[in-house]
Amino acid sequence: MNPRRTKENLSPHVQQAFFPYFKSLKAVHGDNLVSVFLYGSATGTDFVPGVSDINSGLVFRKLDFPALQKSLPVVSEGLKKKIPAPLFLTKESIANALDVFPLEFRDMQENHVIIDGEDVISVLEIKDEHVRLFCEQQIKGRLIRVRQGYLETGLSPQRVSLLLQEALTTLMPVFRNLLRLKGEPLPSSKPEILERLCGVFQLKRDVFLKIHKHKSGEAKIPPDEMAVDLDQFLIELGKLAEQVNGL
Repeated sequence: MNPRRTKENLSPHVQQAFFPYFKSLKAVHGDNLVSVFLYGSATGTDFVPGVSDINSGLVFRKLDFPALQKSLPVVSEGLKKKIPAPLFLTKESIANALDVFPLEFRDMQENHVIIDGEDVISVLEIKDEHVRLFCEQQIKGRLIRVRQGYLETGLSPQRVSLLLQEALTTLMPVFRNLLRLKGEPLPSSKPEILERLCGVFQLKRDVFLKIHKHKSGEAKIPPDEMAVDLDQFLIELGKLAEQVNGL
């Protein structure tokens, strides 16, 4: 979490887009709203106007279908400004979801700004065992999906390229949280996270960094190397899965 993040130091674009949106929702729901918060890239310096979404959450005292219906006109207008439909939550629904979505709520804790009402996010108690189990599920599930995807698309280097990029993108939050579980300081950039992950879990970093550079456009993987890199990526993910199982 970063206590220095406040609604006053959000980017001007986020303020101009979200504050009127929030006021419209407040006018609709009044005292039924317990908390309104932003999370994700909209709260930090890596927000890109017109590209990054403005993700938000609303916590209600009572959440029923009429509350959804009343929100439709405001939410529809927000979609035109890169404001996806907010997460509609209650304190009870959050408490009941912590074991199922531990990474999502932990990331919210570290990247959120309270716009109005209570800070219901900072006080959440997320158990490390739930995080560990979720990470293990994600890695093992991705191994299965990548193998299956290769069988379906392996004759097309372009499709294998997309398979690698999607796998790395999906697993980056997992990698960050594995470093947290090991008590490691969290680097700010993705290459540094991959370097630290491979160092801590004794993995071959070259393939991870190569896929990252390919995805970012820094250095494309030649088509005739795709299968070799996919093979190595699967081997290293398998090693990681075994170690996470033992954490």
